Amino acid sequence: ELDRTEFDERDLEKLRKNDAEGELWLRLFIRSRQGDLEKAYKTLIESLKWRKQSKIRDVKLENWLADNTKKEILEGEGILFYHNTDKKDNPILIFQGNKYEYKKEDNKEQVLEDLFAYLLEKQHQQRMGKQIMVICDHQNATLEHIDLKFFKFVVNLFNIYYPNILDSFLVVGVSWRVSSAWRNIQKWLSPDTSPKFKFVEQAQLTDYVDKSNLLVSLGGQDKYKYKFPHEEETQHPFEPSVNETGSSNDLDTQSPFEDAIEHSDDKIESIIPEELPPESVTLTTTSMGSSMATMQLRRRKGRDSQQSSIEEISSLDEESQPELTISPSEEITFQETVDAKEVRETLTLKNICGNKVIFKIKTNSAANFRVKPSMGALEPGSTQTVVVMLLLKGEATQEKHHWNKDKFLILYAEPQDEITSETSIHDVWKHTPKSSTREYKLNCRVLDVNGLEKRPKTIDDAIEMNIKLQRQMSQLQSKMENFTDPLQHIQEQLHQQRSFLVAVSIAFVILLSLMFWFR
Repeated sequence: ELDRTEFDERDLEKLRKNDAEGELWLRLFIRSRQGDLEKAYKTLIESLKWRKQSKIRDVKLENWLADNTKKEILEGEGILFYHNTDKKDNPILIFQGNKYEYKKEDNKEQVLEDLFAYLLEKQHQQRMGKQIMVICDHQNATLEHIDLKFFKFVVNLFNIYYPNILDSFLVVGVSWRVSSAWRNIQKWLSPDTSPKFKFVEQAQLTDYVDKSNLLVSLGGQDKYKYKFPHEEETQHPFEPSVNETGSSNDLDTQSPFEDAIEHSDDKIESIIPEELPPESVTLTTTSMGSSMATMQLRRRKGRDSQQSSIEEISSLDEESQPELTISPSEEITFQETVDAKEVRETLTLKNICGNKVIFKIKTNSAANFRVKPSMGALEPGSTQTVVVMLLLKGEATQEKHHWNKDKFLILYAEPQDEITSETSIHDVWKHTPKSSTREYKLNCRVLDVNGLEKRPKTIDDAIEMNIKLQRQMSQLQSKMENFTDPLQHIQEQLHQQRSFLVAVSIAFVILLSLMFWFR
């Protein structure tokens, strides 16, 4: 059995809370072991024991200044420190291994191990779940610069103590003189960590880091010189750098909208509903100058039909008139059915202004959807039902698709010229200036046959399934324990009743025997 004294109570408390942070910590271990709970548990226990033994939570750099060796490393030319971020906005941890000759400075090995662990702990505490990049500068390095014992510890940091904290470990400028040592180091890497160790030349670093963020010694433009204590205008060398702007995850920057593909099912008929569904969106415009437009979104809230403002895209003129109503207003939901090759839903567009309106539908996932009609014209007061079809392709081709990022873009405008039955709406749109076009985005939601959110199939799915299974097993065990006492009580009662019936039966047989004897 485990001895509680081997663990830091603060770590146990974090796991015991079972909150988002505690669950994330468990996920990191499970993910690093490819969903194998038994291996993840053993790794977690080993990590927790190391954290208690190393007292990593209590390390304070200000206390190091009292130790000459530690002070020398902190105030020296800089062997290990954080500086800038890579192209993924991961903090960069720089290890200038070509400045550390371990055979001449064997007293520094333990200090560097402690410093490396401390720097990873800073990232772990401040941004748990976020990764870092390590750049190991071994340009002009010899075997005197490769301390295998130190690197064994570093490998354990990433393999065991801080799983999944590493995005990439770039070793720069490895020559044939030290390649054999690195081959030995590679043997220690776990299957999860091994692909993250890469050997690169200086010129290749710009594939991972912007040149402006690279030190001059690494072929970059950054003239930063390590200094501790650091100057106020420079980054603290022992604090992970965080790019607050971050890379944009906005849908439009990743998947541009394109015209929705119209399907050719002639059996589809336009359905004109008598009234709009409870959830709809009203778009209103007004003329400002030549073609300036304003828009307001108003949603009719569910059953009580109360109207509330959702979003004001720009200022609304008091004399503006409603132009187009869209239903559903925010999200179109598709649910898969067993053995189905497609799922169909509808959008309802209604022109509630006094002028004719043209519309066009675009999507950022044209390969997965078909619509009919994809464009058209609406007379004043008329309604158009648009059939939207989700294509269910082979699972293998869609298992990595992010369904929650699919969207539709509905464009609409008042035509510049007269439209007749012979007019091509496609040609009308070609001559419609963008300045007079308004748009509305509609989110997509795809559910599987069980009614659950359809997501990319990744290792996270296996992790989540394992966590849910653990909880279900725990709940089941708790229920079984609750049933134990009542079942035992019932069994005792049955046993007592059985004994009583046996006794009555024996007495009855004896009574019958006596009656027969005396007769």
